[in-house]
Amino acid sequence: MISISDIDRWNVADIEAVFSVCADQADHCSTQSANLKNLDTFSTWDGDAAAAAKRSVGRTRVDFDVHGNQVSAIANAARAAAQKIEAIKEALAKIRADAFLDHFAIDDGGTVRSILQTVISKEDMEKREGNRIALQLRVNQLLINAEAADDDLAAAIRAADGELKPELIPPSAFDGTYAGVFGIASLGLPNYPDASLTDAETRNYYAEAEKRLKVLNDTLAKSDMPTEQRALIAQELRNEIRTKARTLMADQARAAELFRAEPNKTMEQLVEHKSQKYGMTREQALEDIIRSSSTSRGSVNTSLGVDPEKPVLPDLKEVESRSSPRAGPVDVAPERFGGTATRMAAKVALPAALAFEVYNGYNQVSTGEASVPEATGSGIGAVGGAWAGAEYGAMAGTFGGPVGIGIGVVVGGLAGGIIGGSFGKQIGGLFD
Repeated sequence: MISISDIDRWNVADIEAVFSVCADQADHCSTQSANLKNLDTFSTWDGDAAAAAKRSVGRTRVDFDVHGNQVSAIANAARAAAQKIEAIKEALAKIRADAFLDHFAIDDGGTVRSILQTVISKEDMEKREGNRIALQLRVNQLLINAEAADDDLAAAIRAADGELKPELIPPSAFDGTYAGVFGIASLGLPNYPDASLTDAETRNYYAEAEKRLKVLNDTLAKSDMPTEQRALIAQELRNEIRTKARTLMADQARAAELFRAEPNKTMEQLVEHKSQKYGMTREQALEDIIRSSSTSRGSVNTSLGVDPEKPVLPDLKEVESRSSPRAGPVDVAPERFGGTATRMAAKVALPAALAFEVYNGYNQVSTGEASVPEATGSGIGAVGGAWAGAEYGAMAGTFGGPVGIGIGVVVGGLAGGIIGGSFGKQIGGLFD
């Protein structure tokens, strides 16, 4: 997985050098092909020798054209990678500057931590936590883009070395834009296998994701983040939740139908729709996007017997045990970064998930559902359990390589956090 120090070592000039060499080769091939096309040396000849010469010139032109197209594809992929990496490095510099001003630090793995030593009020603490989470989401987005850029650049390099046919370079490698995704794993949801959930289980997953997104939206509302940025995060995460839920459906024919009939919309498309249909101002539309990002059709929940206030997530081990190995990924989602987002956000999912548990504890104390000792014990138990679970999860995931380790950390950490939190709450109750 890409680290912050990896991004620091990236050199855009090196990539542009690859683009320059390939672009020169493409221009040379184009020029030579044009010269051969205009060659009239044999135009006045007749006989077998003239015919053979013309055929030879024609084949040579084809060879130049094919090679020119190949190196041109490599050049375009290298140029897109350079553009994306330049945007990533600029984004990292901006994130670091904002973190420094607000007394936060970003470790090499991408986790944002507070380094403020001053004692502050409860209200300021809540606002500060909102700022930290907002910053963490920006780091998530940065790492997702970095991982994608690294994959795409690797494909271009393999093509330049002759290991990969240029026509097999993925289409994403020619897109030099900085993606808007933030990583659904930031919500700390279990990582179920693709095409493994029933319709009811998928809907419970969807409802739980919406519930956690609402907590995130409420937290960000207390931060200094502008409404436009909060709306963008809410809409992008909502799109990722919808995409992931459809990917998890066992009924992939139905999932493909949903992708075609109800494609994800961008924030700007929704702003325009709300403006034209409801006469909303841009600010009103943005606020409504945030609100609606964590709500869905009640009729679907009712038909599947799902309570959106108390969704029940299926047991990960049980789902894995009944899921047969698949020959390859299900290619039904048009969204570019689905798998990459889940893989990269595994590095930062654990802190976000623990933040969710702590926030729940705070709410339970506020509503009288739990005492302060119980909530404190639950929080301490969740942190300790998550740490131990993450360690064992990482060990178990080593057989799956870096991705397996990342998934092991998240799954083990969440399981440990839940068990530790429950046990800690019981211990804390003894001190009431």
